[in-house]
Amino acid sequence: MVHHKRNPIAHLEKSLEINPTYLPALFLLCEHYLQSSEDELANMYLEKIKEIEPENPKYLFLSSKLALNKGDLAKAKEYIDRCLLNKHFDKEVLTLGLQIANTLKINKDKIYILENWLLHHEASAEKYLELAKSLDQPNHYEKASYYFQVAQELAPDNIDILIEHARF
Repeated sequence: MVHHKRNPIAHLEKSLEINPTYLPALFLLCEHYLQSSEDELANMYLEKIKEIEPENPKYLFLSSKLALNKGDLAKAKEYIDRCLLNKHFDKEVLTLGLQIANTLKINKDKIYILENWLLHHEASAEKYLELAKSLDQPNHYEKASYYFQVAQELAPDNIDILIEHARF
């Protein structure tokens, strides 16, 4: 008798037969299918999660990711906005939010996301620079100038920051 290596996917699906509302298994399967670009299957698991916990931040994040995969930017933004509204600021959420804001060229979203990035995660010169460059309204002048200075202090050898600050 040959023992086959256990298939983790089959194992997770089996656990759902026992408990169909087991969120960790639902999320793992959903993420697996998202990564292997099997959007229909990913969506099937998202629908199940939605019935259990429609405001779960991970559900909102993965729904946004799926919408983005399908090229539905409006829907992707809607889901990521709900994440941010519920004050979920982990890096993957902010990174996806930033990607969407950049694609849609929505500056106020970009500013909001970058400010929260700097509040909740280690501050990098790149993020400060990106934020300073996003503050392009006349009433943002002081703030932008401050962020350029912080970026310079964090990365004194970065020529780009000096150039951008001078251009600003």
